[in-house]
Amino acid sequence: MFRKKGQFSIEFMLIFVFMMSIVSVIIVMLGQVSIDVGLAEKQSEVDDFAQSILKEFEILQVVEGGYNRTFIISDNFMERFNVTFDEYYLIVEDLYTYESGDEFSRTYRIPGEFNITTFYDPVLKNLKITLFKPYISDFDGISIK
Repeated sequence: MFRKKGQFSIEFMLIFVFMMSIVSVIIVMLGQVSIDVGLAEKQSEVDDFAQSILKEFEILQVVEGGYNRTFIISDNFMERFNVTFDEYYLIVEDLYTYESGDEFSRTYRIPGEFNITTFYDPVLKNLKITLFKPYISDFDGISIK
């Protein structure tokens, strides 16, 4: 009888350890899925913010010459995102990164031709972006008699 109780307790411990291992694996998998979903949401926020800026460049491509547009990225966005321009690329970085800075740095190709000036105001902590499409006169092809 003593032997059966000992065998029962060993079997119980084996089943208990096995079940706890399965529960631990499930918890780890759920944590990893949660991290992946969080990263995807962060990247989606960066993409949405960048697309709103790129939309201004798309408008610039379809309008006639003489177009001038100035817009300001406010301080609450500048606290969250670092926005820079590198020739034909818009670079948006999410400043709230956790482990690796590269995960939230995204580069976007700016469409078409454009003239741009940027000014960061350190007092107001906002970024002023001015887009300009020069007016091109084609009077050379018109002859007036």
